[in-house]
Amino acid sequence: TKDSKWLLSEEIWTYDTQGNVIYYKDPEGYETMTTYVNSPFEINEPSKNDFYQAGKELNRTSEFYNNSVMTNTSIYNLPVGQLQVRKYLDNGNFEASETYFLYNNLGNIKESKTLMKDEFNNDIWVKTKYLDYDQFGNCQKEVIDAESIEPIEITYKYDSNYNSYLTEKTQFISKNIVDDNGNLASPKYVTTKYDYDYLTGIKLKSLIHVAEQ
Repeated sequence: TKDSKWLLSEEIWTYDTQGNVIYYKDPEGYETMTTYVNSPFEINEPSKNDFYQAGKELNRTSEFYNNSVMTNTSIYNLPVGQLQVRKYLDNGNFEASETYFLYNNLGNIKESKTLMKDEFNNDIWVKTKYLDYDQFGNCQKEVIDAESIEPIEITYKYDSNYNSYLTEKTQFISKNIVDDNGNLASPKYVTTKYDYDYLTGIKLKSLIHVAEQ
């Protein structure tokens, strides 16, 4: 009818020749472009010219990382660069972040780095290193490092039956925490344990525990 109101929500996907999503626009207006190992970035629609150029820029990945996985031509679905942009309709400005990924020749991620803004609107690189993979390809340790902050260390444990379910995650809390009296507090670990129904793979419960070192 004439008085009807419609709520319009739109999502857009564009794929490369390997079936990877190279362009995605979500209902909130965020647009994400992704490039992959051994797969060319191609967006030919005129409406996406700006993002085509931005996507080409993501192919600068070799300037940041020398991906050994590039020599394994059977792998083509691992992202090497990703750009997310959101335009503000009121003033024409936009916000953006870009991320690059480094892999070993097995396809396990070794490191990522994301260009972000700090509290003073300065550009900073946030790096994450993925360490100590087990024989099943599970990452057992992760270290997040950024300029001017102390690194964050996270360890992971997995089930012994299927060797694929995350059963425990422990995050180390900074050593430089000051208590209410102005004294340096003891370092703390935040551990989250997970329980599953292994027949269905459904997560049933999580338990968080905080302990001093």
